[in-house]
Amino acid sequence: MENITPYQYRSVGDIDNTYLFTTRYDVAYRVRFKPSFYVLDADPAIANHVYELVIARIEKPDGPYTFLEYNQPK
Repeated sequence: MENITPYQYRSVGDIDNTYLFTTRYDVAYRVRFKPSFYVLDADPAIANHVYELVIARIEKPDGPYTFLEYNQPK
């Protein structure tokens, strides 16, 4: 079995609680825990504790994605 090690990540510390990491294949990702009080019409008592998990690939081995590549139909 292959030896598996966790990826090193860096905290950006912005309002969306953003973290960055790069895989062993040099693909970079941004992970955000975005405040999402509007999701599910959150009750005011819990609204400050509702987050949306967003994982976005931000760079690929042959360079960063362009705006047009991000918006291509899959």
